[in-house]
Amino acid sequence: MKKSLLLMAAASIALAASAVNTDDFAGMTLRIDQMNGIAVRTGGMTQINESSNAGTMAIQNFYNDTNLLFGVDEEGNVKVAVQTLGGDYDYDTYETVYYMIVPAADADKSPMDLYTTNITGKFENGKLTLDPWNIITVNQSFSENRGAKFAEGITTTIVAPNATTSLGLWDIQLNDDWEFTGWDKLPMGDANKTAYAEQIEGQLMIANFNEVKPVATFDIDLNAKTVTLPAGQKVYKNNASEYTLGTIPATLYLEEQEGLSDPVVGTIADDMKTITLKNCAVMRNDNPMFYNVQYTIGAPMYECVIVLDNPLSDSTTAIDANLANKSVTSVKYVNLEGMNSTTPFKGMNIVVTRYNDGTTSTSKAIF
Repeated sequence: MKKSLLLMAAASIALAASAVNTDDFAGMTLRIDQMNGIAVRTGGMTQINESSNAGTMAIQNFYNDTNLLFGVDEEGNVKVAVQTLGGDYDYDTYETVYYMIVPAADADKSPMDLYTTNITGKFENGKLTLDPWNIITVNQSFSENRGAKFAEGITTTIVAPNATTSLGLWDIQLNDDWEFTGWDKLPMGDANKTAYAEQIEGQLMIANFNEVKPVATFDIDLNAKTVTLPAGQKVYKNNASEYTLGTIPATLYLEEQEGLSDPVVGTIADDMKTITLKNCAVMRNDNPMFYNVQYTIGAPMYECVIVLDNPLSDSTTAIDANLANKSVTSVKYVNLEGMNSTTPFKGMNIVVTRYNDGTTSTSKAIF
């Protein structure tokens, strides 16, 4: 009886009077997962389709090769009922266990206390964002929570790619004693539509721009035609380790590496759409002994070319003369790690205001 209640809850997530359909999700195939603003790799390319359950959508291959069902109303409010995402066989207890997606704040609760719980989210500005969630393992009778899969809640955003990337990679050559012997320069890879870029005033957030799929926020100088990643910014999280995007010295020599903590500086071409990063890698930064190119995650890049669908613009000079005739429909706050909220973060915020005519304006504020 209790198990059937859980399954009924998972199936009853359609929201009435929905004005959002599959056409609104066309092209949204790029998934970005983050823990506290740092990218993590829990999923990859995805797709949103209409579900066989009336009034619901399905995110394909969300977790464990299973689909995630959700409902969305005419205002873009997203609701995900607690539901199972496949399972496995537990050889210690000789029974099948199930994986259940739950709100991150409820990851320690009993499964039977969760059947009326929902993960919330928002669909707006071409982005589907789920509030923090986690996966718990439950026993076959749905009476026991055997622990969460992730140490922290994960925020997921699904967007349509709007940039292409090409990578040229260094291949580290080591001898049988794991000593550095040299480098091989691998050919530039073909451009693939796998990146997402979003400009907010003087910053450019680029997600999934290399094989590790980090999320980095660069400072933009349109006059100098450069983008600069501030030193020390965390761009990837893997289990207990965190990684930064660092500059590899031009000599590319392993002994006593220097310069790995220098800011990564890229150039912007005259078309204002092509960004080139050179000699950089995603490197573990929580232990000094690992802070060299022998301990990168993914191959170091001798070149990363990112081509945006739309050129960068100087949004600080765009003044809307009709601002007085508009009304505000929503305000969101973005911190320096790219996290969004309807309430201000402590410190520097980018304030994004949306108006009733569909336009937006941005400003900076400290709270």
